[in-house]
Amino acid sequence: MNASVLKGPLTFLTSVLAGTTLGAAVSALSIKAVLILGVIGGGVLLLVMPVAAYYVIIASTPFNIPIAGPLTVSRLVVVGGIAMMCLHAATGRYHWPINLQRPEAILALMFFGVILVSSMLHSGLGAGVIAAGPYIIYAAMFFVILTCVNSQEIVRNSLWVLVGTAGGVATLAILEARFGISVLGGLQAVNMEEQGDAVRASSTSSHPIALAGFFQIVIPMAIALLLWSKSNFLRLGLLAGLPILLYAWWNAYSRSSLIGVAAMTAAALCIYSRTGRLLVVAGAIGAFFVLAPFGFSIIAFLEFFDEIPFVASLVAKAGVSSGSETLLWRVENWVMGLGIIADHPILGVGVDRSEAMAYDYLPSWSTAHRYTQAALPHNLFIMVGADGGIPALALYLGLWFLTFRALIRAARIDVLRPYAKLFATIIIGQLAFQFMNPMFREVWLTMTFALALGWMSEAYYVRRVRPHAQSVRVQPERQPEFEPI
Repeated sequence: MNASVLKGPLTFLTSVLAGTTLGAAVSALSIKAVLILGVIGGGVLLLVMPVAAYYVIIASTPFNIPIAGPLTVSRLVVVGGIAMMCLHAATGRYHWPINLQRPEAILALMFFGVILVSSMLHSGLGAGVIAAGPYIIYAAMFFVILTCVNSQEIVRNSLWVLVGTAGGVATLAILEARFGISVLGGLQAVNMEEQGDAVRASSTSSHPIALAGFFQIVIPMAIALLLWSKSNFLRLGLLAGLPILLYAWWNAYSRSSLIGVAAMTAAALCIYSRTGRLLVVAGAIGAFFVLAPFGFSIIAFLEFFDEIPFVASLVAKAGVSSGSETLLWRVENWVMGLGIIADHPILGVGVDRSEAMAYDYLPSWSTAHRYTQAALPHNLFIMVGADGGIPALALYLGLWFLTFRALIRAARIDVLRPYAKLFATIIIGQLAFQFMNPMFREVWLTMTFALALGWMSEAYYVRRVRPHAQSVRVQPERQPEFEPI
């Protein structure tokens, strides 16, 4: 048995023991005491192991628990993790968490710069920086992942960290939605009080839809690890954990994520199987005939669909509006966002400012907004355009172009092809999810992994001679095999 096979069971067993210990500690002490102990222990670990900061940063993705004002657990962890990485870099034990030698890094830097400038111009220096805080955290995650992910082993370990983290978050979500137990208190308790009997799990996230978006990317990772694992012990653990993840995702009740999962499933069928491509084509033809009696109006179809007793029961249980009302609201919302971009094409209106002027840009035929409040553009691309104008939107679209180009390049390398297929499937599902929502955080996780895979693929063919070489020598190398877990 090789070392890679041993790492998997050890990682899984460590996760189980850690979860059991934390649960017992919470029961015996309190959540605050455990958090304090966790911070102390994590600080010691970060001081001893330079690479631990990277894994802690990606594991913090779903922990949007507010601490004070705009400060959340995840933001605190990201800032602290980067500080530790810089400390180790200054002492020569690790590399600096930024690399501007790649075109995607330059493009991302320009994108975040445009957003920050727009926010400061419209809101003032201090308020603008605070409003752009989420983008600053996204930028930090982007550059950390792009710099640290440089081998198959790191990609594989990252998948294990994310899946293990999701297992704990899923347990909290199920306790919240099904048993009314708010282990973390705070945000969870507020959400449960506001929703009353209609509980949608939010767990450690700021909103149930954000939680669903996180599970949406982690579930395919867990399935991939299950298929790649050679260890029966690991397979058993993943088989036991998958239903928990799926059940927690369902209890977040996000129809946007449902659309994303449908797109992800179609993408997986097309990517992994020729027969699957035929099924997708057959499904598209079937959808054509289903929509034909409704005049190809999705809203009319949803109005019919909403009358089905089972669907009506789910809508009432989740405490959300019907599908037809939600879609109509989003259509009006998109028109509003496009109107803002048309009137402010250069630098947009600044971060989080579009909601305040939403009613001025609603179409004259809008009806859903008569009884539902306005909000930020519920389409990530429109929101980027409203926040930073057409330059920000163009730069963001450029990053997506580089992302898919990177995945295509990585798919040509035997050792990277499984990861390229996995992230292509996840990202296509995220695109569908983003079309309906402005949830942004997980995008910078998966997009950056894809870009890192593309850069890794070039390393198999191109060896850059440093530090004083004037040319680049192309040296094809033998491709290593994909390492099962």
